[in-house]
Amino acid sequence: MFIRQIIILIGLGIMLSFLGAYFVSVKSPFDIKKIQEYIEKNEIVQSDDENLNNVIEDLIKANQSIYYFSENTFIAATIFTFVITCFAASIHLVIDKLFFREFYETASIYIALRRGLLLALSFFIAVYLSLAGSPTLEIIFSVAIVIAIEILFSIFLHEPLSNLFGKNQKKTAVTPSPKEALVS
Repeated sequence: MFIRQIIILIGLGIMLSFLGAYFVSVKSPFDIKKIQEYIEKNEIVQSDDENLNNVIEDLIKANQSIYYFSENTFIAATIFTFVITCFAASIHLVIDKLFFREFYETASIYIALRRGLLLALSFFIAVYLSLAGSPTLEIIFSVAIVIAIEILFSIFLHEPLSNLFGKNQKKTAVTPSPKEALVS
């Protein structure tokens, strides 16, 4: 069961990374209409690719590139968030099983997926805030908030979600009534 979970997560991560790479290669991350307006405003010749690359680099340096992204960028970021989640969860499962669990205990897939998702979200929040021109302190605080969420999960949920929904609850012995004791 343990190896199967890891193989499924790695396979899903590889398939999603191929899907994300294909999506990024087919769709432009920039909004073509806004870029066209910027080109016309700055009078850039369409055949001058080097000048266009310099303009895009200037937008990135001026922290204004986020305003020229299309919805394709956010779709690709969502796909790559799931890629990072799958790979981080598979690594978490291996580390958890090898170093923190007994031989007969299984590693928790729920905790691994939660921590993988929080890791991916903190990475993309930091990238988004840095592209938007946020100060370094805001980026550090946003990542710290994600870490604080994981700490709160760890404090208040000491066991996997499957145990909370009643799958593996311990059954208590019921003492029979005196009537039932006589019948048996």
